[in-house]
Amino acid sequence: MAEKTKNTAPVTMKNATPAPDGWETEATGFPPYWSPVEGKTFKGKVIGYDDDSENDGAFPRFTILATSPALCARGPADDQVEVNVNSGELFNISQYVQLPLENYMGCEVWVMAKGQRPLSGGRSTWDFDLRVSPDTKRLVAERQAKLLAEASAAIPASWGSRGPHALADGASLGSSDPDEKLPDGGAPHRDPLEDDRAF
Repeated sequence: MAEKTKNTAPVTMKNATPAPDGWETEATGFPPYWSPVEGKTFKGKVIGYDDDSENDGAFPRFTILATSPALCARGPADDQVEVNVNSGELFNISQYVQLPLENYMGCEVWVMAKGQRPLSGGRSTWDFDLRVSPDTKRLVAERQAKLLAEASAAIPASWGSRGPHALADGASLGSSDPDEKLPDGGAPHRDPLEDDRAF
């Protein structure tokens, strides 16, 4: 059997297509990220959310389409490089408890970091000033009303106006009666930590 030899000749790209004249270079890779600093702002449209499930949710973030320039950064937190994001370019922002950007998908927002405040256990949280246009405020209110209507429509009529935990004869959720029933015949919800019958 003949011994195989490796071809060491350089590879040439005879069929490579040159970039068209007049086309502009676009950003690729992970967009830069915006980090809060007291008084720092951004203005942009919330266009995406990534829960970062592939990394066990270590860096959940929103993607923003800048509608005015924003100061962002690239690289790890301890070795970041500042970059200017121009209007029309993308950047990311971490998900913050005090900044409900999920309510404004597809909408333009203006955000300012107000400062940090302490929480229990030595932790802290950022507070923000979040502003939207009157049209966006109306749109978000309409979305929330629609979600509420859909949720209300999903509640069985047998529960009545008192909701899913309404009990027959005014019994409380904490009743010790194991035969206690809801109006629809189901058993009431009990917190297993407060109910010794669950152990």
